[in-house]
Amino acid sequence: MFDVNTFFLLGPDGSPYVAGNNAKAFLFKGQQHDSIVNLGAPRRDRVQARHASLGDTLCVYELTATSDPVAGCTEIANGDTEMSLSAVSTWQPDVIIEPVSRSQINVCVGNLPADPPLSLKARLYPANMLAGDVAPAAVSLQ
Repeated sequence: MFDVNTFFLLGPDGSPYVAGNNAKAFLFKGQQHDSIVNLGAPRRDRVQARHASLGDTLCVYELTATSDPVAGCTEIANGDTEMSLSAVSTWQPDVIIEPVSRSQINVCVGNLPADPPLSLKARLYPANMLAGDVAPAAVSLQ
């Protein structure tokens, strides 16, 4: 753990950002993001990064905002108390996930921008993953 676990959100213009009801915060544990903790919605202009350790990555996404969607990530370091959010593209990919068997799925991503071409990766975090478990490695999508 580290000494500060509350992060104040700053909008794209640098002013305090009050998150809406659809904003979500996640904590990716470890340098390889081996596990994920759903921190829920930010409270107004702040995120409580419970269970955070130095080197973890804190991310906030508000992609369904009625104005411009915003997102941001920061690696946890001592002394950090603010997190900047940036405007994100309005690109809306088509993601279709289909079961193939009990242990296999197909993931299809459409509506991809042609230029520049994207290199997509996916990583699944099991819903029943216990603290300390390591998620499977990310795989490239073709």
